[in-house]
Amino acid sequence: MELTLPPFPTQPGAQAAMASAILTLIFGVALLALARPIASWWGFAAREGREGAVGELRPVGGFMAGLGLSAFLFDQPVLYVMIGASWAFAAFGRLLSMMSASDRSNGLFNFGFLLLQVALAAGGLYWLFDVWNGDFSFQMPEDQSAYIVFVAAAVVAAAGFFVMFAPGLAMLLAGLSIGEGRSRVIASVRSFGGLFLGAGAVQMLAGNPMCELALGTALGLAVLGRLLALAFEHGRYVFQGLTLILLLAGAGIFLGHVFGYF
Repeated sequence: MELTLPPFPTQPGAQAAMASAILTLIFGVALLALARPIASWWGFAAREGREGAVGELRPVGGFMAGLGLSAFLFDQPVLYVMIGASWAFAAFGRLLSMMSASDRSNGLFNFGFLLLQVALAAGGLYWLFDVWNGDFSFQMPEDQSAYIVFVAAAVVAAAGFFVMFAPGLAMLLAGLSIGEGRSRVIASVRSFGGLFLGAGAVQMLAGNPMCELALGTALGLAVLGRLLALAFEHGRYVFQGLTLILLLAGAGIFLGHVFGYF
Protein backbone atom coordinates (compact mmCIF):
# COMPACT_ATOMS: atom_id res chain seq x y z
CA MET A 1 0.00 0.00 0.00
CA GLU A 2 1.61 3.22 -1.14
CA LEU A 3 0.28 6.50 0.22
CA THR A 4 0.85 8.46 -2.97
CA LEU A 5 -1.66 10.59 -4.78
CA PRO A 6 -3.18 8.60 -7.65
CA PRO A 7 -3.13 10.02 -11.17
CA PHE A 8 -6.36 11.59 -12.30
CA PRO A 9 -8.10 9.09 -14.62
CA THR A 10 -8.81 9.79 -18.26
CA GLN A 11 -12.12 7.90 -18.61
CA PRO A 12 -15.25 9.92 -17.71
CA GLY A 13 -16.69 7.11 -15.56
CA ALA A 14 -13.49 6.72 -13.57
CA GLN A 15 -13.30 10.51 -13.22
CA ALA A 16 -16.82 10.51 -11.77
CA ALA A 17 -15.82 7.79 -9.29
CA MET A 18 -12.79 9.74 -8.11
CA ALA A 19 -14.85 12.92 -7.90
CA SER A 20 -17.32 11.07 -5.70
CA ALA A 21 -14.49 10.09 -3.34
CA ILE A 22 -13.05 13.61 -3.27
CA LEU A 23 -16.42 15.22 -2.57
CA THR A 24 -17.12 12.65 0.16
CA LEU A 25 -13.81 13.59 1.76
CA ILE A 26 -14.56 17.32 1.49
CA PHE A 27 -18.05 16.98 2.95
CA GLY A 28 -16.71 14.86 5.79
CA VAL A 29 -13.95 17.33 6.67
CA ALA A 30 -16.50 20.17 6.61
CA LEU A 31 -18.69 18.34 9.15
CA LEU A 32 -15.64 17.55 11.29
CA ALA A 33 -14.45 21.14 11.41
CA LEU A 34 -17.66 23.16 11.16
CA ALA A 35 -20.25 21.10 13.03
CA ARG A 36 -21.82 24.01 14.90
CA PRO A 37 -22.52 26.40 12.00
CA ILE A 38 -23.56 23.56 9.70
CA ALA A 39 -25.92 22.15 12.32
CA SER A 40 -27.45 25.59 12.88
CA TRP A 41 -27.93 26.19 9.15
CA TRP A 42 -29.22 22.67 8.59
CA GLY A 43 -31.80 22.90 11.35
CA PHE A 44 -30.37 20.63 14.05
CA ALA A 45 -30.69 21.69 17.68
CA ALA A 46 -29.83 20.20 21.06
CA ARG A 47 -32.56 18.91 23.36
CA GLU A 48 -33.04 20.66 26.65
CA GLY A 49 -30.44 19.41 29.10
CA ARG A 50 -28.43 17.75 26.31
CA GLU A 51 -26.20 20.66 25.39
CA GLY A 52 -23.55 19.97 22.82
CA ALA A 53 -25.60 17.41 20.90
CA VAL A 54 -24.83 19.16 17.61
CA GLY A 55 -21.37 17.67 18.02
CA GLU A 56 -22.88 14.40 16.76
CA LEU A 57 -22.21 15.72 13.26
CA ARG A 58 -18.47 15.46 13.87
CA PRO A 59 -18.24 11.62 14.11
CA VAL A 60 -20.49 11.34 11.05
CA GLY A 61 -18.18 13.72 9.23
CA GLY A 62 -15.18 11.68 10.31
CA PHE A 63 -16.76 8.52 8.95
CA MET A 64 -17.44 10.20 5.60
CA ALA A 65 -13.95 11.67 5.45
CA GLY A 66 -12.39 8.27 6.16
CA LEU A 67 -14.29 6.59 3.34
CA GLY A 68 -13.41 9.34 0.89
CA LEU A 69 -9.76 9.48 1.93
CA SER A 70 -9.31 5.71 1.62
CA ALA A 71 -10.81 5.58 -1.86
CA PHE A 72 -8.82 8.58 -3.06
CA LEU A 73 -5.46 7.42 -1.71
CA PHE A 74 -5.67 3.73 -2.60
CA ASP A 75 -7.68 4.16 -5.81
CA GLN A 76 -9.25 0.68 -5.75
CA PRO A 77 -12.54 -0.10 -7.56
CA VAL A 78 -14.01 -1.87 -4.53
CA LEU A 79 -13.51 1.27 -2.42
CA TYR A 80 -15.36 3.40 -4.94
CA VAL A 81 -18.13 0.81 -4.91
CA MET A 82 -18.28 1.08 -1.11
CA ILE A 83 -18.70 4.85 -1.40
CA GLY A 84 -21.27 4.45 -4.17
CA ALA A 85 -23.28 1.96 -2.13
CA SER A 86 -23.12 4.22 0.93
CA TRP A 87 -24.46 7.18 -1.02
CA ALA A 88 -27.08 4.99 -2.68
CA PHE A 89 -28.43 3.93 0.72
CA ALA A 90 -28.20 7.54 1.89
CA ALA A 91 -30.26 8.64 -1.12
CA PHE A 92 -32.79 5.90 -0.38
CA GLY A 93 -33.08 7.13 3.20
CA ARG A 94 -33.71 10.68 2.04
CA LEU A 95 -36.25 9.52 -0.53
CA LEU A 96 -37.97 7.44 2.14
CA SER A 97 -38.23 10.53 4.33
CA MET A 98 -39.53 12.68 1.48
CA MET A 99 -42.27 10.13 0.84
CA SER A 100 -43.24 9.96 4.53
CA ALA A 101 -46.08 12.21 5.62
CA SER A 102 -44.89 12.11 9.23
CA ASP A 103 -41.35 13.27 8.40
CA ARG A 104 -42.56 16.35 6.50
CA SER A 105 -39.26 16.45 4.65
CA ASN A 106 -40.45 17.55 1.22
CA GLY A 107 -39.03 20.68 -0.30
CA LEU A 108 -36.38 22.05 -2.61
CA PHE A 109 -33.62 21.59 0.01
CA ASN A 110 -34.06 17.86 0.29
CA PHE A 111 -34.71 17.41 -3.42
CA GLY A 112 -31.40 19.11 -4.19
CA PHE A 113 -29.56 16.92 -1.71
CA LEU A 114 -31.26 13.84 -3.14
CA LEU A 115 -29.97 14.67 -6.62
CA LEU A 116 -26.47 15.22 -5.24
CA GLN A 117 -26.52 11.90 -3.39
CA VAL A 118 -27.74 10.06 -6.48
CA ALA A 119 -24.92 11.61 -8.51
CA LEU A 120 -22.32 10.62 -5.90
CA ALA A 121 -23.74 7.08 -5.79
CA ALA A 122 -23.67 6.77 -9.58
CA GLY A 123 -20.05 7.96 -9.67
CA GLY A 124 -18.87 5.41 -7.13
CA LEU A 125 -20.89 2.57 -8.63
CA TYR A 126 -19.20 3.04 -12.00
CA TRP A 127 -16.89 0.19 -10.95
CA LEU A 128 -19.69 -2.06 -9.68
CA PHE A 129 -19.53 -4.68 -12.41
CA ASP A 130 -15.74 -4.80 -12.26
CA VAL A 131 -16.01 -5.76 -8.59
CA TRP A 132 -19.08 -8.00 -8.67
CA ASN A 133 -18.43 -10.11 -11.73
CA GLY A 134 -19.66 -13.57 -12.52
CA ASP A 135 -17.12 -15.19 -10.20
CA PHE A 136 -18.38 -13.37 -7.13
CA SER A 137 -20.36 -15.30 -4.52
CA PHE A 138 -21.11 -14.49 -0.91
CA GLN A 139 -19.65 -16.87 1.67
CA MET A 140 -19.71 -16.72 5.44
CA PRO A 141 -16.18 -16.53 6.88
CA GLU A 142 -14.89 -19.75 8.38
CA ASP A 143 -11.92 -18.71 10.53
CA GLN A 144 -12.48 -16.89 13.80
CA SER A 145 -10.68 -13.63 12.98
CA ALA A 146 -12.57 -13.15 9.71
CA TYR A 147 -15.82 -13.92 11.52
CA ILE A 148 -15.08 -11.20 14.08
CA VAL A 149 -14.58 -8.73 11.21
CA PHE A 150 -17.84 -9.89 9.64
CA VAL A 151 -19.72 -9.34 12.90
CA ALA A 152 -18.16 -5.88 13.28
CA ALA A 153 -19.30 -4.97 9.76
CA ALA A 154 -22.77 -6.30 10.60
CA VAL A 155 -22.85 -4.05 13.67
CA VAL A 156 -21.95 -1.03 11.51
CA ALA A 157 -24.70 -1.95 9.03
CA ALA A 158 -27.19 -2.60 11.85
CA ALA A 159 -26.44 0.78 13.43
CA GLY A 160 -27.06 2.42 10.06
CA PHE A 161 -30.30 0.46 9.63
CA PHE A 162 -31.48 1.61 13.06
CA VAL A 163 -30.75 5.27 12.31
CA MET A 164 -32.39 5.06 8.89
CA PHE A 165 -35.61 3.44 10.06
CA ALA A 166 -35.87 4.91 13.57
CA PRO A 167 -34.54 8.47 13.11
CA GLY A 168 -36.64 9.91 15.93
CA LEU A 169 -35.32 7.42 18.46
CA ALA A 170 -31.77 7.87 17.17
CA MET A 171 -32.06 11.64 17.60
CA LEU A 172 -33.49 11.16 21.10
CA LEU A 173 -30.55 8.96 22.13
CA ALA A 174 -28.06 11.43 20.65
CA GLY A 175 -29.75 14.42 22.30
CA LEU A 176 -30.67 16.07 19.01
CA SER A 177 -33.91 17.85 18.23
CA ILE A 178 -35.44 19.59 15.24
CA GLY A 179 -35.06 23.33 14.98
CA GLU A 180 -38.25 25.33 14.70
CA GLY A 181 -39.77 24.80 11.26
CA ARG A 182 -36.88 22.58 10.14
CA SER A 183 -38.47 19.13 9.91
CA ARG A 184 -36.31 18.58 6.81
CA VAL A 185 -33.46 17.40 9.07
CA ILE A 186 -35.13 14.01 9.56
CA ALA A 187 -34.28 13.18 5.96
CA SER A 188 -30.64 13.94 6.68
CA VAL A 189 -30.65 11.69 9.75
CA ARG A 190 -31.99 8.83 7.64
CA SER A 191 -29.28 9.59 5.09
CA PHE A 192 -26.58 9.42 7.74
CA GLY A 193 -27.86 5.98 8.63
CA GLY A 194 -27.68 4.99 4.98
CA LEU A 195 -23.98 5.84 4.84
CA PHE A 196 -23.19 3.40 7.64
CA LEU A 197 -25.59 0.77 6.31
CA GLY A 198 -24.07 0.84 2.83
CA ALA A 199 -20.46 0.68 4.00
CA GLY A 200 -21.12 -2.17 6.42
CA ALA A 201 -23.13 -4.13 3.87
CA VAL A 202 -20.39 -3.92 1.22
CA GLN A 203 -17.81 -5.25 3.67
CA MET A 204 -20.12 -8.10 4.67
CA LEU A 205 -20.65 -9.06 1.03
CA ALA A 206 -17.15 -8.52 -0.29
CA GLY A 207 -14.99 -9.52 2.68
CA ASN A 208 -12.24 -7.46 1.07
CA PRO A 209 -9.11 -6.30 2.98
CA MET A 210 -9.28 -2.91 1.26
CA CYS A 211 -12.82 -2.48 2.55
CA GLU A 212 -11.59 -3.40 6.03
CA LEU A 213 -8.95 -0.70 5.69
CA ALA A 214 -11.55 1.83 4.56
CA LEU A 215 -13.96 0.99 7.38
CA GLY A 216 -11.15 1.06 9.92
CA THR A 217 -10.01 4.45 8.64
CA ALA A 218 -13.59 5.75 8.61
CA LEU A 219 -14.19 4.66 12.19
CA GLY A 220 -10.77 5.98 13.20
CA LEU A 221 -11.65 9.44 11.89
CA ALA A 222 -15.06 9.07 13.55
CA VAL A 223 -13.10 8.64 16.80
CA LEU A 224 -11.36 11.92 15.99
CA GLY A 225 -14.76 13.51 15.46
CA ARG A 226 -15.95 12.16 18.82
CA LEU A 227 -12.85 13.56 20.54
CA LEU A 228 -13.46 16.95 18.93
CA ALA A 229 -17.06 16.81 20.13
CA LEU A 230 -15.87 16.06 23.65
CA ALA A 231 -13.47 19.00 23.47
CA PHE A 232 -15.79 21.60 21.94
CA GLU A 233 -19.36 20.44 22.69
CA HIS A 234 -19.37 19.65 26.38
CA GLY A 235 -21.97 17.44 28.06
CA ARG A 236 -23.57 14.03 27.51
CA TYR A 237 -20.38 12.39 28.76
CA VAL A 238 -21.89 8.94 29.36
CA PHE A 239 -23.28 8.73 25.82
CA GLN A 240 -20.13 10.16 24.30
CA GLY A 241 -17.92 7.83 26.33
CA LEU A 242 -19.87 4.74 25.33
CA THR A 243 -19.90 5.64 21.65
CA LEU A 244 -16.19 6.47 21.79
CA ILE A 245 -15.47 2.97 23.13
CA LEU A 246 -17.57 1.38 20.38
CA LEU A 247 -15.86 3.42 17.67
CA LEU A 248 -12.42 2.55 19.03
CA ALA A 249 -13.34 -1.14 19.16
CA GLY A 250 -14.63 -1.10 15.58
CA ALA A 251 -11.59 0.73 14.23
CA GLY A 252 -9.31 -1.62 16.15
CA ILE A 253 -11.00 -4.72 14.75
CA PHE A 254 -10.86 -3.65 11.12
CA LEU A 255 -7.37 -2.15 11.18
CA GLY A 256 -6.00 -4.87 13.45
CA HIS A 257 -7.19 -7.59 11.10
CA VAL A 258 -6.04 -5.98 7.89
CA PHE A 259 -2.56 -5.35 9.33
CA GLY A 260 -2.31 -8.90 10.66
CA TYR A 261 -2.53 -8.35 14.43
CA PHE A 262 -5.12 -11.11 14.87
